[in-house]
Amino acid sequence: MNIRPLLFLAAAVLLLFGGWKLLNSDTARVRRTLRAAVRTLEKESQESALIGAVAAQQAAAYFTETPILEIRGVREGEITRDEIRYGVAYARAQVSRAEITLSDLSVTFPEDGRAEAGLTAHLRATAAGETTDWIQEFKVGLTRAAEGRLWHISRVATVDAVQWPGVD
Repeated sequence: MNIRPLLFLAAAVLLLFGGWKLLNSDTARVRRTLRAAVRTLEKESQESALIGAVAAQQAAAYFTETPILEIRGVREGEITRDEIRYGVAYARAQVSRAEITLSDLSVTFPEDGRAEAGLTAHLRATAAGETTDWIQEFKVGLTRAAEGRLWHISRVATVDAVQWPGVD
């Protein structure tokens, strides 16, 4: 009897099971949550106001009820989902196009039900015919939802890439 087909089948099953476990791990879920949240912030040119309002509503849904923002020079403190929705809608209305790319995404789990992600975001926005690039490093805190499979953003903080002693 030729054992090669059985070995191939066993390897394929193990590979599929390993891939399924990897795609459904908490790390993969957190990464998907962050990438999906970012997609709601992006804007294509010629977008209708209705699509912008739906995107703002979707963006707010990725956050806990009262997340904490620590974005230097913009906002620091607790914020509501309504404020997120209004802020996203306002920001989208100010630009004709916005594209966000995430890089250096790392995820850790300091305790059960909580995750911390470090990432670098590159925003390219076009307003009044002028394109601006902005690169910023962030730390993002996430909390597992009661259902256990979903993650919600509970904290967003900017990270100073270079800190000089004595300079604030």
